[in-house]
Amino acid sequence: MSKSVRSLAAGGGLIALASIAGCGSSKDARAGDEASGAASAGTATVAPVPVTANAVVADDATYPTPPVPSASEAARAGDTLCEAGETPLFSCEIGAKRVSVCGSGSGAVYRYGSPGKVELTSRSLTFANRGYSGGWESQITAKNGDYTYTVYDSTVRTAFGDGGNDPAFSSGLVVSRGERTISSKMCKAESSIDAAAEQSLPAGRFAEH
Repeated sequence: MSKSVRSLAAGGGLIALASIAGCGSSKDARAGDEASGAASAGTATVAPVPVTANAVVADDATYPTPPVPSASEAARAGDTLCEAGETPLFSCEIGAKRVSVCGSGSGAVYRYGSPGKVELTSRSLTFANRGYSGGWESQITAKNGDYTYTVYDSTVRTAFGDGGNDPAFSSGLVVSRGERTISSKMCKAESSIDAAAEQSLPAGRFAEH
């Protein structure tokens, strides 16, 4: 590559274009004379509209690409009570509070409360599930002294005709003391227990509710 070509490449396309524009050929001059003759004869010529860099920038600004939130940003927004590095195994809103089960390399942790104010934490967790005709239920139970906190994810078949199973989904939190149920509340929105919970938690007793 010659020194002059390298200089043009280093200077960018604008320098190259300016150099080319300043070096018109005799053929270009003849073309200009012919265009002038055509105009004098009553034939109009339409010059092409140049596309500038400013026009491209304006078009991009008109249609911006919306940002996609990351999983950590979603967690900070209040979707779970899980901390950085933990994997949500279950999370849902119960009234004004939230319950989350978060997996990590050392097992899993149950948390209840609100973002920035966790009221209850337990690492004594078990997993249980049960299948039945037309459905199943998975559970994660946390122990705290005499109390147990069971989150569940249930599917129940509600139809048996030709129209299909028409399954009903539900999830929630059951709080018990000994064998007595103290409260049972549904999640505000459908929530499911991640399949990884069965692999990462020890087996426990299925809680009737």
